Amino acid sequence: MENIFIITNFWIFLEEFQASNFEKPTYISFSKDYCKNFSKEDIDDLKKTISNIIGNYILLDEKDVFKMNFNKVYMSSGTPLYGEGIYKQELKCKEYIFVEDGGYDYSSTQITSLVEIRKKSTIFVFDKMKFKMSKYYKETKELDIEVSINIIKENIEDDIFNLDKKLPILFTAPIEVQNIEKIEKTILSFDKIIIKQHPRDSRNFKIFEKYTNVVICKKIIPGQILDVLFNGEKFYEYSNATICIEKDQLEKIRKGQ
Repeated sequence: MENIFIITNFWIFLEEFQASNFEKPTYISFSKDYCKNFSKEDIDDLKKTISNIIGNYILLDEKDVFKMNFNKVYMSSGTPLYGEGIYKQELKCKEYIFVEDGGYDYSSTQITSLVEIRKKSTIFVFDKMKFKMSKYYKETKELDIEVSINIIKENIEDDIFNLDKKLPILFTAPIEVQNIEKIEKTILSFDKIIIKQHPRDSRNFKIFEKYTNVVICKKIIPGQILDVLFNGEKFYEYSNATICIEKDQLEKIRKGQ
């Protein structure tokens, strides 16, 4: 039996890769929620980057995951909670390995899916001291964020890594509401600003290409790495856009400030 990575975003893939001790999986399955707003170019870029990191793999459709038996299943702690909900079911495997799902794991949210599975499983997180969900798992282990950052820099060439680290960033949300007015108000307040669109944000951000002060980040580049590398002012539409966000940081764009 082989291992599989269930990928809900590129950052989760990097967590799973590190949690596996860099053991390359035979199978990968992408969350439909993650890719549904990706262009063909975005998807090709994602597949190519993952291939550069782990080599060849077999891509499984979500519905085919349940037809097989696996040794280890690596997945986000939040995977069973959104999308079509198919991962609320138990997969056929010897062992589950969970990795953190951003701000969700640093809240006090009640876990209601795969509870018995989690009690027998290990979860990998970036900050054991802030992690609030340990009671749901057999063991909690820590990931090294610098490892994920280095893998990204080695495998993704983009001018954004050469920009002034004091630039402000706007992190958008996985929503379908056209909250464009507040975003425009924010970006017009700066000489230059980076927009990091959430992978599940379905809004058309091409309208911002007319602004010469806006840098639109590639979809594949995780918001988490920008949150670490840039130390300028940050605006958030949604708490899971970055790692361990404090509550007082979340309201600026919601209030249109």
